[in-house]
Amino acid sequence: MASRNDCRSKNAPVVVDFTSFPRLPAELRVQVWRQTFNSRVLELHYGGEPWNHFLAAEAQWYSSCGNPVALSVSTESRREALSFYTVALPLGGHRNSTRRLFINPAIDTLVLLGADVAYGHLMRLFSDVMAMDPAGRGLRRLGLTITAWNRGWASAVRQQWCKAPFGDLDEFLVLIYGESRPPVKFQGGECALKHCAGMKLFLDCTAGAGSTPQDGLSCEGCNKTRKHIVYVDFIRNSWTH
Repeated sequence: MASRNDCRSKNAPVVVDFTSFPRLPAELRVQVWRQTFNSRVLELHYGGEPWNHFLAAEAQWYSSCGNPVALSVSTESRREALSFYTVALPLGGHRNSTRRLFINPAIDTLVLLGADVAYGHLMRLFSDVMAMDPAGRGLRRLGLTITAWNRGWASAVRQQWCKAPFGDLDEFLVLIYGESRPPVKFQGGECALKHCAGMKLFLDCTAGAGSTPQDGLSCEGCNKTRKHIVYVDFIRNSWTH
Protein backbone atom coordinates (compact mmCIF):
# COMPACT_ATOMS: atom_id res chain seq x y z
CA MET A 1 0.00 0.00 0.00
CA ALA A 2 1.40 3.38 -1.00
CA SER A 3 2.11 5.83 1.79
CA ARG A 4 0.96 9.44 1.80
CA ASN A 5 4.52 10.53 1.00
CA ASP A 6 4.64 8.15 -1.98
CA CYS A 7 1.40 9.60 -3.38
CA ARG A 8 2.57 13.13 -2.79
CA SER A 9 5.90 12.50 -4.55
CA LYS A 10 4.15 10.99 -7.57
CA ASN A 11 1.86 14.01 -7.91
CA ALA A 12 4.50 16.64 -7.16
CA PRO A 13 5.39 18.91 -10.09
CA VAL A 14 8.80 18.42 -11.66
CA VAL A 15 10.96 21.52 -11.28
CA VAL A 16 12.83 22.16 -14.53
CA ASP A 17 13.89 25.78 -13.91
CA PHE A 18 15.33 27.56 -10.91
CA THR A 19 14.85 31.19 -11.83
CA SER A 20 16.18 32.46 -8.50
CA PHE A 21 19.67 31.08 -9.14
CA PRO A 22 21.13 34.43 -10.36
CA ARG A 23 20.03 36.04 -7.08
CA LEU A 24 21.96 33.59 -4.92
CA PRO A 25 25.16 34.86 -3.28
CA ALA A 26 28.12 34.61 -5.65
CA GLU A 27 29.95 32.23 -3.31
CA LEU A 28 27.02 29.82 -3.38
CA ARG A 29 26.68 30.00 -7.17
CA VAL A 30 30.37 29.19 -7.52
CA GLN A 31 29.95 26.15 -5.28
CA VAL A 32 27.05 24.96 -7.44
CA TRP A 33 29.12 25.28 -10.62
CA ARG A 34 32.00 23.41 -9.04
CA GLN A 35 29.70 20.55 -8.09
CA THR A 36 29.23 19.87 -11.81
CA PHE A 37 32.98 19.39 -12.38
CA ASN A 38 33.64 15.65 -12.34
CA SER A 39 36.20 13.27 -13.77
CA ARG A 40 35.37 12.12 -17.31
CA VAL A 41 36.44 9.53 -19.85
CA LEU A 42 36.99 11.15 -23.25
CA GLU A 43 37.78 9.50 -26.56
CA LEU A 44 40.17 10.66 -29.26
CA HIS A 45 40.33 9.20 -32.75
CA TYR A 46 42.06 9.95 -36.02
CA GLY A 47 40.29 11.96 -38.68
CA GLY A 48 40.53 11.31 -42.40
CA GLU A 49 41.49 8.05 -44.02
CA PRO A 50 43.22 5.64 -41.64
CA TRP A 51 46.21 5.09 -43.93
CA ASN A 52 46.99 8.83 -44.19
CA HIS A 53 47.59 9.74 -40.57
CA PHE A 54 51.04 8.13 -40.45
CA LEU A 55 52.21 10.62 -43.09
CA ALA A 56 51.26 13.64 -40.97
CA ALA A 57 53.76 15.23 -38.61
CA GLU A 58 50.90 16.03 -36.24
CA ALA A 59 47.95 13.79 -35.50
CA GLN A 60 44.54 14.80 -36.77
CA TRP A 61 42.80 14.15 -33.48
CA TYR A 62 39.03 14.32 -33.39
CA SER A 63 36.55 13.62 -30.61
CA SER A 64 32.82 13.03 -30.46
CA CYS A 65 32.81 13.86 -26.76
CA GLY A 66 31.41 17.14 -25.53
CA ASN A 67 32.82 19.82 -23.28
CA PRO A 68 31.44 20.63 -19.81
CA VAL A 69 28.18 22.54 -20.12
CA ALA A 70 29.40 25.14 -17.62
CA LEU A 71 31.68 26.48 -20.34
CA SER A 72 28.68 27.86 -22.23
CA VAL A 73 26.14 28.91 -19.57
CA SER A 74 27.44 32.26 -18.35
CA THR A 75 30.61 34.28 -17.93
CA GLU A 76 30.74 33.22 -14.29
CA SER A 77 30.33 29.50 -15.00
CA ARG A 78 32.85 29.64 -17.84
CA ARG A 79 35.43 31.31 -15.62
CA GLU A 80 35.05 28.58 -13.01
CA ALA A 81 35.12 25.82 -15.64
CA LEU A 82 38.30 27.18 -17.23
CA SER A 83 39.98 27.26 -13.82
CA PHE A 84 39.24 23.53 -13.46
CA TYR A 85 39.54 22.21 -17.03
CA THR A 86 42.88 23.86 -17.67
CA VAL A 87 44.06 22.05 -20.81
CA ALA A 88 42.43 22.82 -24.16
CA LEU A 89 43.37 20.18 -26.74
CA PRO A 90 43.09 21.41 -30.34
CA LEU A 91 40.97 19.14 -32.52
CA GLY A 92 40.70 18.88 -36.26
CA GLY A 93 44.34 18.31 -37.11
CA HIS A 94 45.88 21.75 -36.62
CA ARG A 95 46.56 24.14 -33.76
CA ASN A 96 44.39 26.97 -35.06
CA SER A 97 41.30 24.78 -35.20
CA THR A 98 38.25 26.42 -33.67
CA ARG A 99 37.31 23.29 -31.69
CA ARG A 100 38.98 22.46 -28.40
CA LEU A 101 38.46 19.58 -25.99
CA PHE A 102 38.81 20.92 -22.46
CA ILE A 103 40.23 18.47 -19.94
CA ASN A 104 41.60 18.30 -16.43
CA PRO A 105 44.63 16.01 -16.85
CA ALA A 106 44.73 15.28 -13.12
CA ILE A 107 41.42 13.41 -13.14
CA ASP A 108 40.21 12.92 -16.74
CA THR A 109 41.01 9.79 -18.76
CA LEU A 110 41.87 9.97 -22.46
CA VAL A 111 41.17 6.84 -24.49
CA LEU A 112 42.58 6.54 -28.02
CA LEU A 113 40.50 4.52 -30.45
CA GLY A 114 41.80 2.49 -33.37
CA ALA A 115 44.45 -0.13 -33.99
CA ASP A 116 47.06 2.12 -35.62
CA VAL A 117 47.89 4.80 -33.07
CA ALA A 118 51.31 6.10 -34.08
CA TYR A 119 53.99 6.20 -31.39
CA GLY A 120 55.14 9.68 -32.37
CA HIS A 121 51.61 11.04 -32.22
CA LEU A 122 51.07 9.62 -28.76
CA MET A 123 54.34 11.09 -27.51
CA ARG A 124 53.33 14.45 -28.95
CA LEU A 125 50.00 14.19 -27.15
CA PHE A 126 51.81 13.55 -23.88
CA SER A 127 54.10 16.55 -24.42
CA ASP A 128 51.26 18.87 -25.50
CA VAL A 129 49.22 18.08 -22.40
CA MET A 130 52.29 18.55 -20.21
CA ALA A 131 53.05 21.92 -21.80
CA MET A 132 49.51 23.19 -21.25
CA ASP A 133 49.07 21.81 -17.73
CA PRO A 134 49.58 24.60 -15.14
CA ALA A 135 50.38 21.94 -12.53
CA GLY A 136 53.20 20.59 -14.70
CA ARG A 137 52.23 16.94 -14.19
CA GLY A 138 50.62 16.12 -17.52
CA LEU A 139 48.31 13.26 -18.42
CA ARG A 140 47.63 10.81 -15.59
CA ARG A 141 45.26 8.28 -17.20
CA LEU A 142 45.46 6.80 -20.70
CA GLY A 143 43.70 4.03 -22.61
CA LEU A 144 44.53 2.18 -25.85
CA THR A 145 42.35 -0.38 -27.63
CA ILE A 146 43.13 -4.07 -27.38
CA THR A 147 43.73 -4.14 -31.16
CA ALA A 148 46.38 -1.44 -30.84
CA TRP A 149 47.84 -3.29 -27.85
CA ASN A 150 48.15 -6.55 -29.78
CA ARG A 151 49.58 -4.89 -32.89
CA GLY A 152 52.70 -3.55 -31.27
CA TRP A 153 51.94 -1.45 -28.23
CA ALA A 154 52.43 -4.33 -25.79
CA SER A 155 56.14 -4.57 -26.58
CA ALA A 156 56.51 -0.79 -26.83
CA VAL A 157 55.00 -0.28 -23.39
CA ARG A 158 57.16 -3.06 -21.97
CA GLN A 159 60.30 -1.33 -23.23
CA GLN A 160 59.25 2.07 -21.90
CA TRP A 161 57.30 1.01 -18.83
CA CYS A 162 59.70 2.44 -16.26
CA LYS A 163 60.37 5.64 -18.18
CA ALA A 164 58.37 8.83 -18.65
CA PRO A 165 55.69 9.27 -19.76
CA PHE A 166 54.39 5.70 -19.21
CA GLY A 167 56.11 5.40 -15.87
CA ASP A 168 54.43 8.60 -14.70
CA LEU A 169 50.87 7.48 -15.41
CA ASP A 170 48.51 6.76 -12.54
CA GLU A 171 46.42 4.39 -14.66
CA PHE A 172 46.87 2.57 -17.97
CA LEU A 173 43.86 0.95 -19.66
CA VAL A 174 43.45 -1.56 -22.47
CA LEU A 175 40.00 -1.14 -24.05
CA ILE A 176 37.76 -3.90 -25.37
CA TYR A 177 36.66 -1.98 -28.46
CA GLY A 178 37.44 -2.91 -32.05
CA GLU A 179 36.41 0.17 -34.03
CA SER A 180 38.59 3.10 -35.02
CA ARG A 181 35.84 5.61 -34.23
CA PRO A 182 32.91 5.87 -31.83
CA PRO A 183 29.37 4.99 -32.98
CA VAL A 184 27.94 7.41 -35.55
CA LYS A 185 25.04 8.42 -33.29
CA PHE A 186 27.36 9.27 -30.42
CA GLN A 187 27.80 13.04 -30.35
CA GLY A 188 28.51 15.36 -27.47
CA GLY A 189 28.56 12.79 -24.67
CA GLU A 190 31.09 10.98 -22.53
CA CYS A 191 32.50 7.48 -22.36
CA ALA A 192 31.99 4.98 -19.56
CA LEU A 193 34.30 2.14 -18.54
CA LYS A 194 33.46 -1.24 -17.04
CA HIS A 195 36.10 -3.49 -15.57
CA CYS A 196 36.74 -6.72 -17.47
CA ALA A 197 37.39 -9.35 -14.81
CA GLY A 198 39.91 -12.13 -15.21
CA MET A 199 42.04 -10.46 -17.89
CA LYS A 200 45.08 -9.32 -15.93
CA LEU A 201 46.98 -12.48 -16.86
CA PHE A 202 46.41 -11.68 -20.54
CA LEU A 203 47.55 -8.10 -20.03
CA ASP A 204 50.74 -9.14 -18.27
CA CYS A 205 51.59 -11.95 -20.68
CA THR A 206 51.03 -9.97 -23.88
CA ALA A 207 53.31 -7.23 -22.60
CA GLY A 208 56.26 -9.60 -22.87
CA ALA A 209 57.62 -12.37 -25.02
CA GLY A 210 56.72 -15.25 -22.74
CA SER A 211 53.57 -17.05 -21.73
CA THR A 212 53.55 -16.33 -18.01
CA PRO A 213 53.10 -13.13 -16.04
CA GLN A 214 56.76 -13.25 -15.07
CA ASP A 215 57.64 -12.87 -18.76
CA GLY A 216 55.48 -9.79 -19.11
CA LEU A 217 55.99 -6.38 -17.54
CA SER A 218 59.31 -7.36 -16.03
CA CYS A 219 59.91 -3.88 -14.60
CA GLU A 220 56.41 -3.54 -13.19
CA GLY A 221 57.72 -2.91 -9.71
CA CYS A 222 59.53 0.29 -10.71
CA ASN A 223 56.33 2.33 -10.93
CA LYS A 224 52.88 2.42 -9.39
CA THR A 225 50.81 2.60 -12.57
CA ARG A 226 47.56 0.65 -12.27
CA LYS A 227 46.74 -1.51 -15.31
CA HIS A 228 43.25 -2.69 -16.27
CA ILE A 229 41.38 -4.19 -19.19
CA VAL A 230 38.00 -2.53 -19.55
CA TYR A 231 34.91 -2.40 -21.73
CA VAL A 232 34.09 1.02 -23.14
CA ASP A 233 30.60 2.39 -23.67
CA PHE A 234 29.43 5.67 -25.19
CA ILE A 235 26.83 7.72 -23.31
CA ARG A 236 24.81 10.50 -24.87
CA ASN A 237 22.75 13.22 -23.16
CA SER A 238 25.27 13.91 -20.43
CA TRP A 239 26.07 17.33 -19.00
CA THR A 240 28.15 18.42 -21.95
CA HIS A 241 27.75 20.60 -24.98
